[in-house]
Amino acid sequence: MKRFIIYTLFIVFLINCQSLAKLKYGIKNPYFATESDLNSFLLKYKIQQNSFFFKDWESYKQAITSKYSSIPDAYFFNKNGEFVTYKKTASDCNAKVDEFIAELNNFSSIEGDKTKNISEIIPLLTNTKNEKIDLNEVTVLISWASFIGKVNEDKAFEWIRILDEAKNNNVKVNYYLINYDLQKSWDLNEEDENEIKESFKM
Repeated sequence: MKRFIIYTLFIVFLINCQSLAKLKYGIKNPYFATESDLNSFLLKYKIQQNSFFFKDWESYKQAITSKYSSIPDAYFFNKNGEFVTYKKTASDCNAKVDEFIAELNNFSSIEGDKTKNISEIIPLLTNTKNEKIDLNEVTVLISWASFIGKVNEDKAFEWIRILDEAKNNNVKVNYYLINYDLQKSWDLNEEDENEIKESFKM
């Protein structure tokens, strides 16, 4: 298990985790969060959108190795469930998401990636309301985690606001928050939890 966790550190944490940045943005080491922890965090930022999370540790690992590994990030899919990247160049980062959302009226003209489909990640997710992820002309999965603190406010939660504006402009878009915290509900034993937390320390 440990080898896998250490590997994922390099692909999951795309933010600057130096001490000053951690202090400024409230970044913490990942921990096993409860439903109450996450609801309180969303309430703090006045987010009422229900969030999906990974069913278990194996689902979490599968998502990361399937390239759903960036936090925070936005994953766009067309009406066929095909992945559509907002990146115009390989070096583009999530700062381009705002611009991409503003141009969603042209979304249907962008070719989807037939090798990467939303159907790969949906079975890995659940939520406490037994809700389902429904496809629209545009479907967006927004990754977030409480341990990256205020980074969510500047990125993931801001994208919600911009997507709501797009809806008001008649863009047919559904969006869903996907939580990347470690989940207490996975019911791992204490030894596995401690090993995971230790390996994820920044």
